[in-house]
Amino acid sequence: MVTEEVYLDRRIHSRLIGSRGRLIRKVMDDYKVDIKFPTRDSGSPDLVLITGMEDNVLDCKDHLLNCEEESVRCLGDGEMSGCRKGGWGWAVYGSL
Repeated sequence: MVTEEVYLDRRIHSRLIGSRGRLIRKVMDDYKVDIKFPTRDSGSPDLVLITGMEDNVLDCKDHLLNCEEESVRCLGDGEMSGCRKGGWGWAVYGSL
């Protein structure tokens, strides 16, 4: 088991997590990893920890970075604009 640190823009954490954690649970199940987001009072609000088998962790990290890139690309003045309804979750997972 390894733990990998990845810095993901705090503005998109809620989009990665999804409603009631539905999207992030799917990611954790798909990659067989545990993902921990920082608390609001964390000294590193962008730091996310991924724990699991090394190959799974690295694959999950790549996936999250790709999701971050797509979500940040869609950010405009703090709002999602020009993106599909539901953000990257819809694009990646459909309607779940």
